[in-house]
Amino acid sequence: MDKEFRTYMEAIGAEFEEKSLPFESASDDHPAQEELIDYQRGWLEESRHKEVQSHIVVCGECLAALENISDFFGPVPEDAESIDDLEVRRQWKTFLRRIEDERQPLPGARKERPVTRLFSSRAALALAASLLLVAGLALLWAILLRQENQELADRLRAQEKDSTTQLENLERENRQLQERTSTLEQNAQRADELERENRRLQEREDALRDDLQTEIARLREPEVNAPIFDIFSREFIRRSGSEEGMNRIKVSPAAQSIVLILSGEGQTDATGYLIELVDRSGRRLWRSAKLKRDGQGNFVIRLNRELLGKGEYRLKLYGQEKDGSKMLSEYPVVVE
Repeated sequence: MDKEFRTYMEAIGAEFEEKSLPFESASDDHPAQEELIDYQRGWLEESRHKEVQSHIVVCGECLAALENISDFFGPVPEDAESIDDLEVRRQWKTFLRRIEDERQPLPGARKERPVTRLFSSRAALALAASLLLVAGLALLWAILLRQENQELADRLRAQEKDSTTQLENLERENRQLQERTSTLEQNAQRADELERENRRLQEREDALRDDLQTEIARLREPEVNAPIFDIFSREFIRRSGSEEGMNRIKVSPAAQSIVLILSGEGQTDATGYLIELVDRSGRRLWRSAKLKRDGQGNFVIRLNRELLGKGEYRLKLYGQEKDGSKMLSEYPVVVE
């Protein structure tokens, strides 16, 4: 408690000016306050020290005052902040002045000696020191509590910010995941469609392959009684006096193919020959550059019956030389 009392006296002393107390001077019978302080500190001369000591032995008031002075001016603990002697005296006077101002006697009351009354009230001083200590501790606790609350608030704000950032990152990753999932689903759907289309194409390919193999097998089979027709050029028909100027042939529906013998009479010889089959509108249906003359100088062509349906056609004969191809003649045909 002496330590807290000393701390309080050091804190409040600066706001008061040093003045002499009205009860500070010595009386005829009692030593002055300054002498009691010097006596407590051992600063009196030896003769005066003995006189004061002899007085204190028989004077209860001065003994009580000396005990309070000893409490206030006693040895300073090792962990307490030290102050000089002049400051200690000034704080002591200031404290006494404040106590005296607060305890002024009522009008008409018997005025007691302040120093004796003050020093005999050790319980009041202890209570004041205790209250100051409690107030200081309460203030310190409030400051510490406020700092702790501020730190907690800062941590909460930081955690909230981190949580917000993490939530935003999770939402962004979730959107990206949904987009990737949607893309994968679309790709999977497209893959299924491609697989179904591939199966359909494979089935059509298998069907066409079967039809082609069937047709090849049919064509490879020997055909008997295949119809053979002599076909003459347009110039030859005109010279023969035919008014129509066409080669007319009638093909049985049972025939698989027909053989056309193109007359080579009057045709110019060439290094090679090319033949084209076109319909009435001029659309080319078939073409071959492997045509050759037979032993009689004619050109023999075998055509699939399906290639020649009913209608009007023309067979164009070209002669091939190094400098290019030249049309030699045209064979008009009507299939009935």
